[in-house]
Amino acid sequence: MKKKGSITVFLALVLSVLLSLVATSIQSVQAAAARTQILNGLDIGLYSLFGQYDRSLLKDYDLFFLDGAQGGTELDLAAVYDNMESYMKPVLKQNSQKLRIKQGGFTGYRLATDQNGEVFYHQAVSYMKDTVNGLCSWRSGSSGTSEPAERQGRKNETGRDRWKDCRKWRDAGKL
Repeated sequence: MKKKGSITVFLALVLSVLLSLVATSIQSVQAAAARTQILNGLDIGLYSLFGQYDRSLLKDYDLFFLDGAQGGTELDLAAVYDNMESYMKPVLKQNSQKLRIKQGGFTGYRLATDQNGEVFYHQAVSYMKDTVNGLCSWRSGSSGTSEPAERQGRKNETGRDRWKDCRKWRDAGKL
């Protein structure tokens, strides 16, 4: 009669281990879902923030800049962050997770005027190189039938032939 309750104790121990394993797995899945939701919220916040870029600068000069003053006159990183956070909050409230942001901020930023305009200068030079290379592209081994039309199309208002200028720049090693 001493062995009558031994199987009950054994099953209780095994089931408690299995129950703790299942509970740990559920907690791990919840943590992974929360991490994914946080990353999705951050992505949406950043995409929405950078969706407010200056369209005229991009269209006219191929410069991708964001107004850090948010319509004001001075740089206001707190307003920029609040703007981004306002896009993140709805995503964080989804899926009954009830996540919220405790603290956040930017780790760095660059202004167009930093280092005497080096950021602006590099983007402008890169755009102009691409533009000049695009204007001065020529096909090697072309039949020559379209060259007069291309040359005529490259003449600007002053009558200067851009084709000749491009060849000079290419021969001088500037392209």
